[in-house]
Amino acid sequence: MKIYYKDVDAKNETRFTFADFKDKVGRIGSAFTRLGFKKGDIVCMYSSNSPEYALIVLGVLSVGGIITTSNPTYSEVDAKTDTRFTFADVKDKVRRIGSALTRLGFKKGEVVCMYSSNSPEYGFIVLGVLSVGGVITTSNPTYTTDELSKQLQIVRPQYLMAASETAEKALQAASENGIKNVYVFGNAPGCKTVDDLLRDDGYAFPNGVNISTQEVAIILFSSGTTGLPKGVMLTHRNIVGNLVQMKDFLSYGRPGVDGFLGFVPFFHVFGLILILFGGLKTRQKVVCMQKFDFETFLACIEKYKIRYLLVVPPIAVMLTKHPLVDKYDLSCVEVIMSGAAPLGKDIEQKLESRLRTCKVVQGYGATEASPACSLPQSDVRTFRSGSVGLLVASTECKVLDPQSGEELGPNQDGELCFRGCQIFKGYLNNPEATDAAIDEEGWFHSGDIGHYDEDQNIYVIDRIKEFIKYKGFQLAPAELEGLLLSHPAVADAAVVGRPDEDAGELPMAFIVLKPGQRATETEIANFLAAKAAPIKRLRGGVEIVEEIPKTASGKILRRVLREELRKRALRVKKAKL
Repeated sequence: MKIYYKDVDAKNETRFTFADFKDKVGRIGSAFTRLGFKKGDIVCMYSSNSPEYALIVLGVLSVGGIITTSNPTYSEVDAKTDTRFTFADVKDKVRRIGSALTRLGFKKGEVVCMYSSNSPEYGFIVLGVLSVGGVITTSNPTYTTDELSKQLQIVRPQYLMAASETAEKALQAASENGIKNVYVFGNAPGCKTVDDLLRDDGYAFPNGVNISTQEVAIILFSSGTTGLPKGVMLTHRNIVGNLVQMKDFLSYGRPGVDGFLGFVPFFHVFGLILILFGGLKTRQKVVCMQKFDFETFLACIEKYKIRYLLVVPPIAVMLTKHPLVDKYDLSCVEVIMSGAAPLGKDIEQKLESRLRTCKVVQGYGATEASPACSLPQSDVRTFRSGSVGLLVASTECKVLDPQSGEELGPNQDGELCFRGCQIFKGYLNNPEATDAAIDEEGWFHSGDIGHYDEDQNIYVIDRIKEFIKYKGFQLAPAELEGLLLSHPAVADAAVVGRPDEDAGELPMAFIVLKPGQRATETEIANFLAAKAAPIKRLRGGVEIVEEIPKTASGKILRRVLREELRKRALRVKKAKL
């Protein structure tokens, strides 16, 4: 008689016949009955595939039980140490954080500021705070003490979570703003450790926290449409709504198999909501890179088989040009989606040509839109090159003439305006800026110039915003000008973005010196570098001029300066031909 094997364990080749199977299913059913298991009781399967998995399932079903399953795969991975956390781990640690904060007297509506680089623990803190009704605000860990302090004065957080390397700046800023405690990821003198929060038993986690969808969940900082950085208030409805709107886009990856590479800083809306929250929402792992290093970035793509790569334009440019790319196997990449700033159509095509296995697409959003307004369709083959995709679900768009305010039709460039559940509540304690950004009918005026075509693809052409986009970061010229004007030799200053193929734009300053004063371009650049974060340095250069072009009301005519830079770049290009 021939014996057929019902199940074989591929790892150790353990084999089970049909007779084995029947016997073991009976044993499982009997064991559960002895334990008091009753018809209709539930067993949750939280394991990877094995013959025993099937034995348990059939044993439970044979005695009238119910089976439910849960994904045992990793949700977060630390790229530096390869430490892995399952979805169950994340749920447990979020509960511990919420419980620990509750024991400390943390109340619904209070604020925690994240001043750290990316890590799985960053996500635990953010979700732990939100789970008990708290509010999260984020800050760039490269900010100086003064820059951090200015932000803290606006949001007034109760706790500050910092990296060990930013602890000294965090302590100083905390002391200036009456913050209760500074916690660090790791250890640092004068600080408590996040590990203390994670050691909590979780039993103080409050039950039945009543959180309204309209309550503020996260406050991120953006330049808005003009001026100095402002606190963008995103509600629970904004964030959850946008995650649902992005469902098809985020679900391109296979749950439990694929993941996102979390190299975009989590203090940025792209990194926090699109990558971290988006990955967890769709049950895909998030590989957290503490800081960006291009070779580590390439190694992570190869190691973790990243199929859907979310990038910002400077990284797309590096992937197009950098020789290191040839050292790594990136054949796993099927789609590269660029966001945070426009990506040139030529870079799209060059990148596709170099990697050969992938499609390069773009999306459009803003911090004020939680962040997505338009995205490529799930079938990326339909993507219209040069566009930023189609509107996400339940979103409206109209294009207005910047001068007259009249609504324009297809293929007519004007200011892009959006309306939908993802549009932010407003700027914190700044009703004037809020009114300037959101009109009475709920339309968010983006400050970007673009159009839509007959097929409703959105195109971003230029912007009327004043801020500079350097490597996906938004830099407010007014902030840099204020710092420059504090130099004893400077009478006037204007900062604009100088076009740069790799970075998008480089901050460049035009300076008018006071009569009788002297200062070199290098001295001016060094002066600002000492007062601002590295991303705000004047990499585009400094130019001493006799006057700054302004309107009759005294507003700087940045477009005149940008046009002059554009003409210079064109002359240089022609001279090389």
